[in-house]
Amino acid sequence: MSASFIGYSGFKKGLKAGPTLAMAAETTILVPLSLTYLIGAQFWGWGSSETQAAGAFGSSWLDSLLLAFSGVMTGVPLVLFAMAANRVALSTLGLGHYYNATLQLIVSVVIFGQIITTFHIVALPMVWIAVTLFSLQAIRADRQARKARKAALSSPIEEMV
Repeated sequence: MSASFIGYSGFKKGLKAGPTLAMAAETTILVPLSLTYLIGAQFWGWGSSETQAAGAFGSSWLDSLLLAFSGVMTGVPLVLFAMAANRVALSTLGLGHYYNATLQLIVSVVIFGQIITTFHIVALPMVWIAVTLFSLQAIRADRQARKARKAALSSPIEEMV
């Protein structure tokens, strides 16, 4: 999942189109695939099991409205993400993905009752230690760059006096 976030962020960062045009292109590419699956799920049971049907459109008005509204709920954050991707450094954008994944884990455990495995207990601190080390190195590099810039600006003035 992390590789897909990185690829998507890099793609969005390098895109010269505006966020609305980029989302329109993504939607144009994905609509035929999505419609093919939805039609197959509704009429031929693609993805269904013995206990649960695959297609939900048309089973009730509430389900149909919720499914239609979920497209808007997905699209708005993606447009906002596309707008941010052009304005924010790629490293900052990448850190946001770590926050997102951590928040998803917390929600899945606290709200949905997912069981935390030993892997989760070991992996999550390792990831955040790496993020912390990366952030500390970036802060140190920024401070050194500021100090060098300040020294470069103050040197000619002192020589003139």
